[in-house]
Amino acid sequence: MLNGVNFNEETGGILGLGFAKDSFIDKAANKYGAKFSYCLVDHLSHRSVSSNLTIGGHHNAKLLGEIRRTELILFPPFYGVNVVGISIGGQMLKIPPQVWDFNAEGGTLIDSGTTLTALLVPAYEPVFEALIKSLTKVKRVTGEDFGALDFCFDAEGFDDSVVPRLVFHFAGGARFEPPVKSYIIDVAPLVKCIGIVPIDGIGGASVIGNIMQQNHLWEFDLSTNTIGFAPSTCT
Repeated sequence: MLNGVNFNEETGGILGLGFAKDSFIDKAANKYGAKFSYCLVDHLSHRSVSSNLTIGGHHNAKLLGEIRRTELILFPPFYGVNVVGISIGGQMLKIPPQVWDFNAEGGTLIDSGTTLTALLVPAYEPVFEALIKSLTKVKRVTGEDFGALDFCFDAEGFDDSVVPRLVFHFAGGARFEPPVKSYIIDVAPLVKCIGIVPIDGIGGASVIGNIMQQNHLWEFDLSTNTIGFAPSTCT
């Protein structure tokens, strides 16, 4: 066991991609170039389908759109981005700007090691309220343990086209628009949940987790302090 993770014949270990002096990424950058990328397949993909990690560039995965770029904020050992807002269904939500400000004990991290996207409460509440407006006709599932997920429902016959698109707006105009399945997620047979959780308390950074990042190429350029992303099949 390492850091609470049990290893077995299907698990080789953990590769930390955090940035710090003498970290794996720091040493790899000296040899292969100050850039790395990964592309994460759907978290429910068959085990024969693999995500990929490339050091020193990006994998020649099939892209389904142009690469968009925004500022990468090194927040050792984490990687941060400047979020300026979230829109749902084309409407910008009323979220206090300090939620996205690292200098105001807020900010947003891009973290491949965190599963669920977590938002500070002043951001979580308007996002949650906007999403459940589209889910008034579903049958809510209660009485089961789905951890910190607040809203789960019976997915039989569910059509995700009724869910408005969620968009993260980054500084400089870049927009990250994940597919609906990345925030209305499958958690059990015929059960879906709003796959975003709240961060209570004062201070702390919101986190864009790996399910929200799936089906996208993410390229971290440490030489220019930029992060690029594009929808991709990861193949």
